[in-house]
Amino acid sequence: MLAGLSGIDAVLDGHPHQIYLKTLKDKEGKEILTVQAGMKFENIGQLTVYRDGHLEEKLLQEIPASNTLPMETVVRKGKTRFVDPEMHALMNEIVRPYEAFLDRKIGTLSFDIILEIDEQHISQRYQENALCELVADAYRKAGNSEIGFITASGLMNDLRKGDITCRSILGVHPYGNTIMTVHVSGQMLKDILEYAVRKCPKKAGTFPHVSGVTFTVDLSVGSSVQLDDQEQFTWVEGPYRVSEIRVGGRDLDLLAEYKSIRLSASSYSICVSCAA
Repeated sequence: MLAGLSGIDAVLDGHPHQIYLKTLKDKEGKEILTVQAGMKFENIGQLTVYRDGHLEEKLLQEIPASNTLPMETVVRKGKTRFVDPEMHALMNEIVRPYEAFLDRKIGTLSFDIILEIDEQHISQRYQENALCELVADAYRKAGNSEIGFITASGLMNDLRKGDITCRSILGVHPYGNTIMTVHVSGQMLKDILEYAVRKCPKKAGTFPHVSGVTFTVDLSVGSSVQLDDQEQFTWVEGPYRVSEIRVGGRDLDLLAEYKSIRLSASSYSICVSCAA
């Protein structure tokens, strides 16, 4: 990102799945302080601006806090959470103008569609899941594509029996992504799937949920996916774990490079490779 930008003094990144503190060069060759703090509050990135104008960044693993901090409790997903009263009130004020839209009914479900069968293991990160595949179907339909694709980390909540509202959908899909449609060759599709299952059978945010394509994963074959220092795919060094790939019921043709396949996915999945 920095290599294509200028006019930036420092970068503090949130939930980047990587941990480092270093300088990186921008478009003009200027060295920029950059901190990536990992995920799920593994660390907190701190930027200090001194009176003389110079900057200092740190990775913090602990922050001293008083035992008498003000707090109140709310219940989310059946669990009691502690929240800051002032921040909670501010968030409620921001959401209030949208309440009518959020409560608008858009459908009805006669059964639950569960995302997390096991909250400790988050099953959609290592096996197929009905809600994830429903969303992949919706992506394929919305993008008028041969394939719909979503990674396991893209969804955050269940759909429960009863009225489905805009709030329900935003609970499943809380991120500000858009659906993008791109053209990929047969080889590109095979590489995408190989990258996505590289950690199987371990749980991973990259685990793919798809529509319009079927494939087999051979867990006896170790992953030979090669990544660069930014955890981005470069190539597959050895045998592929994925095989028997079929698009629309037809065998994938890897050699027909002139052919392209329309694939619809979230803008995050297409633009940023999730390395969870």
